[in-house]
Amino acid sequence: MSEQISEADAPAAESLFLSDFNVDRLFRGIGRADYIFLYYIQLCMENHPEQEQVYLAELADAMSLNVTEISKAMEHLQDKGYVIWKTDATLGKTYVIFTSKTVELMAYEKKRITKCYEAVVQEIGMGELAGTVMTMKKIRDIVNQTTAEME
Repeated sequence: MSEQISEADAPAAESLFLSDFNVDRLFRGIGRADYIFLYYIQLCMENHPEQEQVYLAELADAMSLNVTEISKAMEHLQDKGYVIWKTDATLGKTYVIFTSKTVELMAYEKKRITKCYEAVVQEIGMGELAGTVMTMKKIRDIVNQTTAEME
């Protein structure tokens, strides 16, 4: 079942990806891309509550990225004041810790996300939400496959 898409459909395509599914609007204190990295740092911290820092190698594994990509992101997050990036002299490994600013901003963003999620569940119910999530996963997979083919 293949439908033909015309050039006239371009505004609809842009609207789909820029407006209809633009979750960036949800974030206020921290941008979505930064939040994703900070979220994974937080997950790593929760996985190892005995340590206050997250080693870059551990974060790279958790995010399925290489250490070079993680290092660039951590430099960016440090420049914004979200993390402190240090080296463990005894192990020779680099790690990051959250700043107090980040702890507050993450709590704020999580509260916003939770409130929006609760409103969605209240409005459309878990059944419709589950169906929508399945559809969104299909769309994500199609987008990933299509963009991979274009590269």
